[in-house]
Amino acid sequence: MSPIVLSPLMRDDRPQMKLGCDVDLLENIAREIDRAAMLIEGDVLSLATGLEGSAWRGQDRESTVARVRQELLPLSRAAASSLRGAADELSAQALAQRAHSGGHGTAWPRVAMLGRPADERELSRRVLTLDDAAGLGVVAIGDIGSAERIVVLVPGLGTDLHDLPRLADDAEAIVRATDRRAGDSGTAAIAWLGYDAPGGHGIWRTLAEVLTTVRARSGARSLVTFVESLRRTHDASVVLVGHSYGSLVVAHAARRTPDVDVIVAGSPGLGVNHVRELDLATGVRLFAVAEPADLVASSGWFGRDPSEAGFGAHVIEARPRSGAESPGVLDAHSYYFDEHSGTLDAIAEVIAGARVTRTR
Repeated sequence: MSPIVLSPLMRDDRPQMKLGCDVDLLENIAREIDRAAMLIEGDVLSLATGLEGSAWRGQDRESTVARVRQELLPLSRAAASSLRGAADELSAQALAQRAHSGGHGTAWPRVAMLGRPADERELSRRVLTLDDAAGLGVVAIGDIGSAERIVVLVPGLGTDLHDLPRLADDAEAIVRATDRRAGDSGTAAIAWLGYDAPGGHGIWRTLAEVLTTVRARSGARSLVTFVESLRRTHDASVVLVGHSYGSLVVAHAARRTPDVDVIVAGSPGLGVNHVRELDLATGVRLFAVAEPADLVASSGWFGRDPSEAGFGAHVIEARPRSGAESPGVLDAHSYYFDEHSGTLDAIAEVIAGARVTRTR
């Protein structure tokens, strides 16, 4: 077999911005390049996993799997890293263009990261799983291997692969907020779209899916398997964070996952009226937070809001940052992991170990 050669995309080969170019277009191109990086890395990983689980046996199979693992996978990760570098370059150019023209801000959190203090560490993103056919994806943010705390973020209604970069942004915001609270760099996170979240199949089918716990129970089984695998190779403490319908997934998983902290944010209910009814595994602690204007949290779709008095969870107080207003009904449900959110700071306190909460 001939060797596989990959020519990396070097900095001098990257497209250069000229003043007056379309900044929105630059940002859109950067987003697509970032997604391409995920696809390249994820496709090769999926190929390796698929070959290892196939019925094909024999020497050819073993040599093919070895080649994919030892040659293709490292090359795909190198290619993905080069693509992400190109995306960052375009993002930086877009930011410079906005500054030059007097524009303010950007719609893409990756661009906003470029303006952060220089002493904040660079956080790597690594695709652990990407399955286009099933619509599943898992991304690690930060150094999972050396982390003292690993946060697993599980999304809710309507989340699909197109949302994976946004989910990774939310996970990164949690990591940075937690490290600030802890005063160290011991946090890493997993953006876990490891289940088929309800939504994307038409309004009536979506309503039917979201009003049942079938997807949550199925997702919980996959999440339990994932956490067990994570714990076999990592000694870090694990915190499960479920947003919206994802709160049902982490709550069901916590019945079979001992010694984890579980945070539910913007939960439509957990299918019970008191934490005792969840029959959580040994050592599990449940924390809940809900923005006052969050209509999903007050919907009662799956019973009592776990952040209400009498439910029995540890309550994380939703709060705006000093001088800021609380989010309105249009923004409240997506506010929990906003980098400017005081509620994110409160969540980070729990993850960091401060646990500034009270039990109702």
